[in-house]
Amino acid sequence: MKGLLFIFISLTCIFAACKKKLPKEGIVLQGTWRAGNLVIGDSISPVDLSPVRLTFSKNSRYNYLNNIGQMQAGTYFLKDSLLITTDTTIKPIKETAVHIIKSTKDTLVLRMNMDSVETLMYLLKEI
Repeated sequence: MKGLLFIFISLTCIFAACKKKLPKEGIVLQGTWRAGNLVIGDSISPVDLSPVRLTFSKNSRYNYLNNIGQMQAGTYFLKDSLLITTDTTIKPIKETAVHIIKSTKDTLVLRMNMDSVETLMYLLKEI
């Protein structure tokens, strides 16, 4: 379970198809986001998410710190409601796509499919 969660937290899963598409111009990403909750199926994960941070800059760069202190960094772009990241800290370079199902000035919700189970990560904007 810990290994599967690490894989998920590292954003290495490909997200499930999203039924609702958000307009790209309505998605707010810039800034630093901290993980609030992780919902796997119908259950909130008990894993400590307090270290998890996801930062987006204006120049299409991102940094991600997972729950066990490992860092990812690279570039990102949006395609409809898909957030596509390219981790340039590893070789070969790895591209990952996640669906953004909610984006407001203070909340970001990412939807993914982990082992055929719908999984949602709720992130809150840091001030």
